[in-house]
Amino acid sequence: NNALKIFLLNLLSYVYDVSYFKYINILASQKQTTGNIILDLGCGNGTLIRSISKMFPDSSCLGIDLIQNNTQINNLTLTNQDILSFISNTDLNRCSLVIMNDVIEHFDFKEIIYILNVLIEKMPSGCHLCFQFPNMSSPFGLRNYFSDDTHKSPLTHLKVDGVLRDINRITYRFIGVEEVAR
Repeated sequence: NNALKIFLLNLLSYVYDVSYFKYINILASQKQTTGNIILDLGCGNGTLIRSISKMFPDSSCLGIDLIQNNTQINNLTLTNQDILSFISNTDLNRCSLVIMNDVIEHFDFKEIIYILNVLIEKMPSGCHLCFQFPNMSSPFGLRNYFSDDTHKSPLTHLKVDGVLRDINRITYRFIGVEEVAR
């Protein structure tokens, strides 16, 4: 009863401000999840991709992060790897969702442009690309950005949108204080 699970998760999302409910809604709206790959770039300890892997057991879920140990559990693989190396050397044509949750601000802007261009080149038509990052156009984003000295690039959704706006093959969303979907 997947529809009931999704309804309950949506209901919980109004009580708890957890951004991954938005990812679950994106996946639930897709016609097919069997055989697709859900990719979480910069997955940290894997909390988000673990939750998604349980909700979508027919999809292959992959989490990439430098702090991860290599782990394989059912439909979930967590891999210790650099994002730049991974996207450069991996075929992404079966991805249905690529998540970058609080990740891109840790790269300098040239690396961000490189990452976005490689993803756009390798992602299939219809794949969703979702970002969350401290949006420098809001006080909340400013606080989050400057509270972490590993952040390298101050971003706004308008700045990233400028890089992605002319790409019609992919759908992308900025998730956070201001949610923008294209």
